[in-house]
Parts: sequence; C-alpha cells; structure tokens
Amino acid sequence: HLENDVEHGVLIALAASHPSVQRHRSLVDRARRVVHDLMTLAITRVARSCNSGVGPGLALVDAPDSHEFGTINLRGATDMTATDSTAGQRRLPADLAERFVREGYVVVDDLVSADERKRIIDDAAGFTDGTYSVSNPPDDGDILAVHFPHWVSPVARDTVVHPGIAEVVGTIAGAHLPGWDGRTKCMQSMLFFKPPGLQGQAWHQDERFIPTRDRSLVGAWIALDDATVDNGCLWVLPGSHRTGMIYPTRAHDQPEEFDRSDEAYGFDGADAIPVEVRAGAVVFFNGYLLHRSFQNRSTGTRMALVNHYMNAWSLLPWQVGHGIEVGTADTRTIVPVTGDDPYPDKGIAATPGRHLCSPPRCDTREQVAQHRVARPRTRRTF
Repeated sequence: HLENDVEHGVLIALAASHPSVQRHRSLVDRARRVVHDLMTLAITRVARSCNSGVGPGLALVDAPDSHEFGTINLRGATDMTATDSTAGQRRLPADLAERFVREGYVVVDDLVSADERKRIIDDAAGFTDGTYSVSNPPDDGDILAVHFPHWVSPVARDTVVHPGIAEVVGTIAGAHLPGWDGRTKCMQSMLFFKPPGLQGQAWHQDERFIPTRDRSLVGAWIALDDATVDNGCLWVLPGSHRTGMIYPTRAHDQPEEFDRSDEAYGFDGADAIPVEVRAGAVVFFNGYLLHRSFQNRSTGTRMALVNHYMNAWSLLPWQVGHGIEVGTADTRTIVPVTGDDPYPDKGIAATPGRHLCSPPRCDTREQVAQHRVARPRTRRTF
C-alpha cells in the first residue's frame, strides 16, 4: 500500500510540474492536494504499522524536480523550502492550514522579494503625486493609507495575484470548511504609508467591515518595511477568532495612539503579542482575529500593502444598500485568485477607477499635537 501511494504521489507531482499544466492553476492546486492526501495516507499507514503516532519532527518530502529551492520560514514551524516567489511553485509546511485554523494567523518570511517590494514602493509615489485619481485627498497632505489601490494601479493588481501569496491563501482561506476546493477571490486592498507620528488602529476584526458568509476572510499583510514595535507593527490576540463572535465597538479615548475608527471591546487582551517582521514577510490572519497597531514612533515609514481574500464560493454581502436581500447579496467587484470563478454567469463588476484615502478619518498632526499638550505621551504595553 505504501509503495503504491508514494508512486501515485510522485507521478501526480511530476505531471503537475509540466509547463503545459502550469498554465492551469486549478489543475496544479488539485494535483498538489491529491499528492498531500496520498503522502499523508502513506505516512499514517506506516505509523499505524509501527503502533506509534507521527511525531512533530516528521517532514514530508516532495518529489524532486528541476527547480532550485530557496528558503521560507513559517513562524512556529520548522524551516521549509520553497521556490523563488515568482516561480509559482512553493512547498509549504503540511500543518500550515491547521496552524492557521488554530491560531488565526501565520507569518511566512521572505515571501515577497526585494525587487517586488521596490516595484510596489516606487509605484506608491503615484498615490501622492497625482498619477492615480484620488476621491478624497487629505487637506494636510499626510496619508495614512489608501483604499483599493488595485483599482487603479497595475502593480497593486499584480500583487493581488502574487503566486506565493495566492498559494498560501489557496491553502488556508477555507481550511475550516469540509470539501473546500481551494478557490479564492480578492475584494479589497489597502496601502499603508504610515509616516512617522501617524496613528495605528485600535482593536478590530476585519469581518466587521467585510462580511463573508462562511468566516473565510483572510488578510495578507505584506511588510514593505521592517515592522517593529517602535514603528507600529501589528499586534494580534491569538485564537480570538475561534468562537466566531464579532465583538461590540465603541469610541476610544486615545486619539494620539489610534485613528478615528472605533475599538472592539469585551475581551481580555492580556495575551496579545506583537508581530515584528522583516520586510518581505507576509502576515496572514483570519477576518475574526482581533488585531491592532500603535502609532509610528520611529523616524521612518512603516509601509505595508494589505490584500483581503476569501473563499470564492461564498457570497459577499458587502456594502449592501437599503432594500437589498442580504441572503443573496453578492458584491462582484472582485479579482479571482486561485481556481476558477464558480459564478461566471454573474460577471465581474467594473471598478470606479479611483481610490480612497485615509485620513479624513484620521486625526491630522495638528490635532494630535494639540492633544499632546493636554495629555501626557503614553505607550500602551501588555
């Protein structure tokens, strides 16, 4: 049985690596899942025959091919190997989905290359110099973030379907759903400039703003600069997504620390941890995971590009207007990412062709300075 399983796995892996098959993403994804299932079955049979469980140090080895492999480090897991981020083939830890389902987030280091980051950063100048249309430019010129950059920027659009990011999203977004086939779509992006002195965002859950029908929302937070506690990295509350509760929100009283978005409350945040990452790392987190960030207290920017993905089968009742049936509402301003669009007859809605800025919801530097006069500068820690 073991010999047959391994032989089938190798044959499927070799077939999936053929250039003619590589053009069909859904076939490659399906082949990868079949290989994984066959190899897992083979190892399980060995473990049972030895009357012992599979230990944490056991690693799956893919069939060899002609690619040269670099390195990916998944936080909390053994270092694994992967192809270059532009190659579209990537070996991920076998427990990637399980870790994501359990903790609500995972970090993959070096997923976006230095050249790719430079291209994104160079292109970002177009959001401040007038190259790209802006619907609500801030009065003071300070931009915390722009919403939907992929609507106007080809570079941002390319990043939405980045092969390495797509591979991870196609593995984790619907990992909690029996029978999920790996299809995903993207509906939103945000480019954070976060220059020195600008605020972070208080505790929140992304599914409060972008509701899916199956809790499959995934944020892919791409670090364009090193993200540290000093410059306002993400903080997460591991496991806070598990119940599926959307916590109530209220206005906060820390305008120096956070922008004007309200904050979630009603939970114990004592176990929150900072997610400090190097440029090029991507933080993937579930839409129900509680997370926040603090003010940038460094002298440099903390740039990040965040794309949001979900199971392509799930309807997206987002920004539903009065009189719309929520049960069947489905926003179609999307980008199919992995697999085929399961609703091709619905078509894909055209984008408005412009992006939105933050602020105005963010306090200006003058307002923050006035607040500092009345209130001592503080820093929240756990």
